[in-house]
Amino acid sequence: MRDTKVAVFIDTENLPARSAGEIIDIASGYGRLVERRAYGDFTREAAQPWVAAAGKHALSLQTAVSSQSGKNGADILLAVDAMEYLGASAIDLFCIASSDRDVGHLATRIRMRGKQAIGVGAPNASRLLRESFDDFFELRLAEAPASLPALAKVVALQPSPSIRPYIAQALQTAKLREEGWLDIAELGTLLRQVYPDFKAQHFGAPNLSSLLKRCDFIETQMHGTNRMQIRMKRNGG
Repeated sequence: MRDTKVAVFIDTENLPARSAGEIIDIASGYGRLVERRAYGDFTREAAQPWVAAAGKHALSLQTAVSSQSGKNGADILLAVDAMEYLGASAIDLFCIASSDRDVGHLATRIRMRGKQAIGVGAPNASRLLRESFDDFFELRLAEAPASLPALAKVVALQPSPSIRPYIAQALQTAKLREEGWLDIAELGTLLRQVYPDFKAQHFGAPNLSSLLKRCDFIETQMHGTNRMQIRMKRNGG
């Protein structure tokens, strides 16, 4: 998996900045991130949360200033850049984060060129958009209840090995494959569903893949050439 070069392209015009960490975790499950690019009109006040998220997640901001008519140019610039990378780089897998159905054409072209394309978007993403990708992941976009303290769950998280109960509970909600295996990208999504504030950084790891490598109670296997799967050790490790 680590030999797979992954590029992430995010259309920030239709996704909230709080989804940045989840997008990165999903993409990290497929290989090594060599490009992290976010597209939008970052001159606007409404886009400032994405500017802050870029600093936290090492995103390269690509500014597409909106026209006077309000037309979003971020999706066009994203598609142009992705096609340039497709033709002139050694990227193996493209992660496109957008709920805009027009990026389905981009995903189809990427796959026609023999590369993998995974999509990340909102739960209301169209069926046609989903089917354009090899895999499509829904983001958890619901706001946390206003009555909960902002750091309540963060305080509860403790450094590894106390990560075990969080993984165990996430696996209990999963639709496991044969012999109990689960893709790491799906695990990241489930962890955020069970614990909305979950981040690998809370356990001293840069991403979920690095965190799982420290866990002696799980085992891993490769599914195909570039997808890691995990399960709890059968011997109770």
